[in-house]
Amino acid sequence: MNNIKKFEDFLDKIQEALDNAKKQGHINVRVEDLESVLSELKESEDERIINALKEGFKYHQLFNPTFGGIPCIEIVNWLEKQGEQKPTDKVKPKFKVGDIIRFKGSETLEEEVEPHEIVSYYNELYVFADGTTDLFREQDLYELVEHKPSDKVETKFKVGDWCIDNEDGVMFKIVKVLDNTYIYETTEGKEYSCTHYSLENDAKLWTIQDAKPGDMLYCDDSNNKTIYLFKEQRGSSNIANAYFQILNMNNELRLMFNKAADFNSNTKPATKEQRDTLMKAMTDAGYTFDFEKKELKKIEENSFECDRVEKAMSNAGYEWSEETHLLKKIEQKPSWSEDDERLYQSIIDDTVQKNQLDSKQIDWLKSIKQRIGE
Repeated sequence: MNNIKKFEDFLDKIQEALDNAKKQGHINVRVEDLESVLSELKESEDERIINALKEGFKYHQLFNPTFGGIPCIEIVNWLEKQGEQKPTDKVKPKFKVGDIIRFKGSETLEEEVEPHEIVSYYNELYVFADGTTDLFREQDLYELVEHKPSDKVETKFKVGDWCIDNEDGVMFKIVKVLDNTYIYETTEGKEYSCTHYSLENDAKLWTIQDAKPGDMLYCDDSNNKTIYLFKEQRGSSNIANAYFQILNMNNELRLMFNKAADFNSNTKPATKEQRDTLMKAMTDAGYTFDFEKKELKKIEENSFECDRVEKAMSNAGYEWSEETHLLKKIEQKPSWSEDDERLYQSIIDDTVQKNQLDSKQIDWLKSIKQRIGE
């Protein structure tokens, strides 16, 4: 009980040190700001408190990489150094994932004590199916009830699966499955790790029913590959309305606004690369998307710059099509030269003087000049 009280006191002191550092204007709190507090651990030589803090910060790191603005790994490394004067061998796990264990002698107790199934472990800490944990160094207090071969311990997710967090709706893709850990990548391209037990309890497989307006999706359906900004599903059909999409149909790229898109079992959240491609194409086409209001908006361009761009495109023989959102070649009309003008005028003068053409024929001849353009 005394050790628990000391541990709680040290956490209070750490929080107090963090608050003082922030009051002094430190935006990013440094390990040095905790020196005065953490040094007491070294002076107390209370190894149990040092180890308890280390395990606490390691466990905290699974859910949040920082504590009070300090990377947990820095705090753990600092604590490791405090124990260097009293080196101890790492305790190796006696039990494996899938093992069911119980306290020795618990079968003789009046109250029934439920056994624990080990679902994961990290560093020197067992994680049980009911969410509780215990240190490796306490494993001699337990005995094996049942052993499940590791090859029979199946994971809920596999490499390539898209998942979604049950609480905040973050979408991510499983990229590696290790013995006790998942490695996953978010749609922003950031990579994280989490124990099997934690992730399988906090997330589920992503399905098209989880799609929300503004989500960027990718569908690889036969010859059609589409990256699009999801708007809504059309009833219960396999079709969705998309704010904007890039459609690769038989290797022909098309940009489309407010059109239908495939929405079926081949549809998944878009990766970071696909998201970047979609947003760049949208910007290049002169549009932006308000993710808060869920609105597609035309980018307000500087009129002078816009005129310069249009003039440059025209000089190059191209113009922008608002219908197809593609550049198209300008149909070139024959120009009317000075020589054409002289020849035209001479023909008019001669025919009028010689009465070789009537007024209707002269009007027709003049119309040629008008149709070609001055």
